[in-house]
Amino acid sequence: MLKPQLKTSRYFKTHNILKLVLFYIASILIGTWLLHWDIFLKPDHSVSWLEAFFMSNSSIATTGLTVVDYTTTYNYLGWIVMIVLFNIGGVGIILFNTMIILLFGGKLNFKASNMARLDYNQSSAIDLSYIVKNVIKYFLIIELVGTIILYIRMGDLFPNRLDRLMNALFLSSSGISGSGFYDSTIINGDYIAMWTCSALMIFSFIGYPVILDLKGYIHAKKAGLKYRFSTFTKISLIVNVVTTLAFAFVFITLEFNNAMAGYGWFEKINAGMYVSLSTKSVGLNLFKDINTWLPLTLFIQSIFMLIGGAPSSACGGIKTNAIYIFWRYLKSLFKGQDDVIIYNRKVPDKTVKLSLVLILLFISISGIVTMIISCINPDINIANIWFDVVSGFTTTGFSTGALAQFDQFSVFLMAILMGVGRIGVLNILMMLNKNNEKNHIQYVEREIAI
Repeated sequence: MLKPQLKTSRYFKTHNILKLVLFYIASILIGTWLLHWDIFLKPDHSVSWLEAFFMSNSSIATTGLTVVDYTTTYNYLGWIVMIVLFNIGGVGIILFNTMIILLFGGKLNFKASNMARLDYNQSSAIDLSYIVKNVIKYFLIIELVGTIILYIRMGDLFPNRLDRLMNALFLSSSGISGSGFYDSTIINGDYIAMWTCSALMIFSFIGYPVILDLKGYIHAKKAGLKYRFSTFTKISLIVNVVTTLAFAFVFITLEFNNAMAGYGWFEKINAGMYVSLSTKSVGLNLFKDINTWLPLTLFIQSIFMLIGGAPSSACGGIKTNAIYIFWRYLKSLFKGQDDVIIYNRKVPDKTVKLSLVLILLFISISGIVTMIISCINPDINIANIWFDVVSGFTTTGFSTGALAQFDQFSVFLMAILMGVGRIGVLNILMMLNKNNEKNHIQYVEREIAI
């Protein structure tokens, strides 16, 4: 079976990552200027430059953490600015990470030959322009569909059509981009609205290659052809389903008679699934105050926030593929195997090492930033600081309220952390790594006791 070739031989190099960082910084600065401008604020409201910087960074990083109440501070023009930043952050990162995967990792096995034949009636090559157009198209279509459904469901909440439209658009954009800004407690009990938001969150964290694969599957079925999903899709679906169900079970079990006291069984299952989906770097909250949850619930949630969504998705975190590779690596160690095998294929040692490094970096950076902020703000519970730091670093957006008590330096540090989490730790390391030449020197091995 023929596989289309990506026309990308020299398209993407390290300096392009620098361009992404510069574009990201420029977008934040423009957003800061706009969100500080009086025309985007409600009468008799003002924000400091630091607050505007944080809100702009949180918007484009699709984090959802806030230092001001956007509902009372910004008018609808300000909301539109934030929505634009959501889309820049969501679509931009998806595009960038998709290109990274295609160009460096490559071989996602999208069954692109079938798709190209079905879409273009020929076995033509698929280039990056095809990827870019489809990412933008699917992102905006899903966002639009979500807006329409939520607009219909919010009729009782917002009789005024403009209020209803802006709230529906803001919530839909928050869901698909993984920003999680919107207070979704207002839709608690409206199952159609909750399921719509759940679908938006799923699309935000499963990864664009999965959507592309699903499209190929549908076309293949219509054409009566057999179809095998890519390794990327299998891993993304397996890890996302397992982690979602796992934390939903944990949340329902721990909060059965606490946060969800008085809920019926069906309500508890729906709420548990909604919170679990939100935990995957989306942050749409269904409860007014998560401080009413058990400390154990919050700690376990912080672990699941670290996992995050799939590569080439709108969500942050360590990413599902790295977690899956790490699990298979541990499995290989226990079996005494030298190689990590996934679906009868050996995972390159470099990929295994990168996965381990990524996990270590996320945990280490979160811990170091937590200790720094705790030393500066000793009166704040360190467990709450850890939770908010992890939430910001993984671009999730849940908060215990600790952020509101941070001093200005800690707020600025959190803004930088959100930016690092949005761009991606490995992407930044690639940018900083000037020496891309392969080291051909072979050293003599020496055993070291451990």
